[in-house]
Amino acid sequence: MTKALFKLLWDVCLMELAKMLGFKSPKALAACQAAHDHHKSWQILEIFLFAMSGELLVPYVRQALEKKETPSVEGFLASNKTPNAALMAKIVFDHSLALHVFRAGVRRNNTEVILCSRSKFSPLFFGLNMPFYMEAFVRDSLIRIQCPPAVNEFMRKNETYTVTGNESKGEGGDFVLENLNRKSKSFMPPGLPTDEKWLTISRNIDKLDEIRLNMQTIMGLTDKDSEYTYAYDISEEISAFRHIIRERKYLQKQSLTTLSNKPLDSAFLHFAEHAQENKDSHYTHIQTHALSSRLKHTPIFIFQEHREKHTNIANKTKAEISTHIETQLDTLKSHTLSQKWKKVKNLKKSVLLEFLKELNEIKDAESQSESDVE
Repeated sequence: MTKALFKLLWDVCLMELAKMLGFKSPKALAACQAAHDHHKSWQILEIFLFAMSGELLVPYVRQALEKKETPSVEGFLASNKTPNAALMAKIVFDHSLALHVFRAGVRRNNTEVILCSRSKFSPLFFGLNMPFYMEAFVRDSLIRIQCPPAVNEFMRKNETYTVTGNESKGEGGDFVLENLNRKSKSFMPPGLPTDEKWLTISRNIDKLDEIRLNMQTIMGLTDKDSEYTYAYDISEEISAFRHIIRERKYLQKQSLTTLSNKPLDSAFLHFAEHAQENKDSHYTHIQTHALSSRLKHTPIFIFQEHREKHTNIANKTKAEISTHIETQLDTLKSHTLSQKWKKVKNLKKSVLLEFLKELNEIKDAESQSESDVE
């Protein structure tokens, strides 16, 4: 989910936020964009959520107070917004907030919160063409619908686990196993690990961990994992990012742009509706195809050049070009052209493009003749 938001927002505003946080070089920005470091990525999204939501709400609240009205959720949603403000409101309160709520649900093993926030966020997987997440979401949804009540209840009680016993520190099972694996590796002596070493450490990991904790207590040391037991104060970063948003008058602009003032694709404002359409289309597709089939949806276009690149026939595969040519041939109904197609269909891509160009010229000429007759 974190990677999905980075994919959606990187060019829009997260790149500027990353630069503000000190990611200056191309390699540093690329590492930040990849969102490999979960903790750093989470903090960046938290800064974005609280900074952008604050800048969205302040003007509305001031306007409501000037009119001597009580600010409300309904009032904010119904208020007039510039294109950038409308876009950010969708992203912040539909998707960024959904991720925030999802994490809270995971931490507290709250099934209803987890499923509700995940469902709200899920169209983004289909809008951004993330096949692994699309399949995982669909499979999990179907399992929950089809499994017996007893299994469903077991899943509900064990969505996440807490190793420490703290009810507010739940983690997914994969994270628990990952931490256990990391702990096992920390006891591994230098050199190539053998089966005997793995067996010894795995059988005695609890005793080894107890010995290490006792020694840390005696020596007054802090466990290296304890750095994540407190919330880092990001209030200064939030204020700094709010200053950038306000200074550039981003939410007051009458055109749809990035934070760095680059024009966005005109349809990007409706990315949520497009993502939902892709999700509905995917559900229709899997009714007659395997769940693992990779249906490639029309992506969300962030910039106009992305749309032009996607629609340019020269960027299509040979199979896609061939399909397009055969559709044209069905329309033209020419025996001569059909025979020529049989001769060139297995040749290289450039030949197919030339043949398609010829078909388009013939079709345009026929359309022109019909117009002249009328």
